[in-house]
Amino acid sequence: PLEKRYGVPAGPLVAIWGMETAFGATTGSQNTVSAIATLAYDCRRSEMFQKETIAALKIVDRGDLSAAEMIGSWAGELGQTQFLPTHYFNYAVDYDGDGHRNLLRSAPDVIGSTAAYLKHLGWRAGEPWLEEVRAPRNLNWAEADLTIQHPRSQWAKWGVTRVDGKPMATDELPASLLALMGRDGPLFLVYPNFKIY
Repeated sequence: PLEKRYGVPAGPLVAIWGMETAFGATTGSQNTVSAIATLAYDCRRSEMFQKETIAALKIVDRGDLSAAEMIGSWAGELGQTQFLPTHYFNYAVDYDGDGHRNLLRSAPDVIGSTAAYLKHLGWRAGEPWLEEVRAPRNLNWAEADLTIQHPRSQWAKWGVTRVDGKPMATDELPASLLALMGRDGPLFLVYPNFKIY
């Protein structure tokens, strides 16, 4: 139901959750209201943090969290996927149906809210985000760069295949080739959905 509602599959949601806080294990130790109010007063981005302070107070006013519960990073991010208060207020969803949007303790709210936020950022339902591939040794490896995109049809012409050796799709969907550990390591085609977050 989550993927049907927001168009975002489980893989990227779990990856974000794990990357941001190790699945909620390390969400921060700072009082969010205090941290962002301080940054609003004494920071190069005061205007931004003034908006974040107002959003944090709106979260409290809406009843999702109390000010004392708002414990997060030093820069104001909250919850298991680290939403700034403006994003929390605007995109958090009550996916567990308990009447509150709790990105600190409710895994359904965390995953649902992260999917809602990715949809807002422009996630394209039905399109891939990452695909492990194989490439021939004679590939022009200067093309293996996240800043360089080519249609999948071009990668296929250059001999890139799915990791199982079968042909990949030959459409015009843009992709970048990522060689994590050089040409002998795992290779991935990275699609626009991957770059959203």
